[in-house]
Amino acid sequence: MMRHRLAVAFVLVALAAGSRSSDTDGWAAGATPYGPWPSFRGNAAQTGVAATTLGAKLRLLWKADCKSKIEGAVAVYGDTAYVGTGGGSLVALNVVDGKTKWRFVADGGIVATPCASGRYVFVGDETGVFYAVDRSTGKLRWKFKTEDKIVSSANCGATNTPTYVLVGSYDNCLYKLDARNGRKLWSYRAEAQVNCSPCVAGDRVIIAGCDGYVRIIGLTTGKQVAAVELGGNLGASPAHAGGIVYAAGMDGPVAAVRVGDGKLLWKKTPAKDGQYYGSPAVVGSLMVLPSRDNSLVAVSTGSGTLRWSFATRGSNDSSPAIVGNHVFFGSSDGSLYGLDVNTGAKLWQYRTGSISGGVSAAYQRLFVGTDTGQVFCFG
Repeated sequence: MMRHRLAVAFVLVALAAGSRSSDTDGWAAGATPYGPWPSFRGNAAQTGVAATTLGAKLRLLWKADCKSKIEGAVAVYGDTAYVGTGGGSLVALNVVDGKTKWRFVADGGIVATPCASGRYVFVGDETGVFYAVDRSTGKLRWKFKTEDKIVSSANCGATNTPTYVLVGSYDNCLYKLDARNGRKLWSYRAEAQVNCSPCVAGDRVIIAGCDGYVRIIGLTTGKQVAAVELGGNLGASPAHAGGIVYAAGMDGPVAAVRVGDGKLLWKKTPAKDGQYYGSPAVVGSLMVLPSRDNSLVAVSTGSGTLRWSFATRGSNDSSPAIVGNHVFFGSSDGSLYGLDVNTGAKLWQYRTGSISGGVSAAYQRLFVGTDTGQVFCFG
């Protein structure tokens, strides 16, 4: 009992330190032990790289039943984990023990990952309503109606006191809203549904959508700066690192585009049958992608050539999280995997049941939701 109390006390101190750190560090990825994972890919650039540390072999700390399919990732901010369900609930869970703090009921199912920042947690639903909910109480603060369903996860930029929030809709539009009251600041209309989570790179926002284009848009103006056609359906959300945005398509192309001028640096098909719906993680010279051809692949960020491939027994839509030298991802084969990010060698595996949603890592813990509505927390 004493050891348990000491462990809980340590976690509480770590979470408090993480909250204080995040006030100044924003959403930038790093190697500190106490970083949050406040949005779909962990930071505004959507690199999928955690601002925390973890070992390769993890143990289950707790499991929570949210009662309905979880297709997004878990957002973790302060002492709370936020998750949306297909049944239309936004659920706040205590990071320490997984107990429910509050539950907000939306008008429709929630596919997107919540975005937690400042006073609010933001998320849209399949009726096209976008919500700002009080992070502490679960009370609705404002909502904004689009013309079609929302599966896009929101992005508030690299700040803990957001003035804006970005979200896409199946009405073909990307919206920039005032984070404080939901007033529309601008909307940009693409040629097809905006299902991706928008990526923020300085004064640019990047989307990759069902029209087959990577589009670079002015964050202040909402005007298109450049567009590059990759073709096919781009289901994955883009990631930005070092002035380059990386995108992948449902028909197998993977590409690198320079943000400054929209120049296509390379476009490759690294795996013959690759189908990329889950979003990439980018660190250093590697981009790691989950594929529906029963594999997780790593390609060179400099050329798009295949570096390694790891085979699973099912298709993979689960967007991976890179934590130090490890990459974690889930599969429809019912397992959560931990691999060496440099070689693709398997280091750890845990049977959770089928996973569609992304993996999150924060405060020296790993989080994932399953198709049966379970949230697992490892440490």
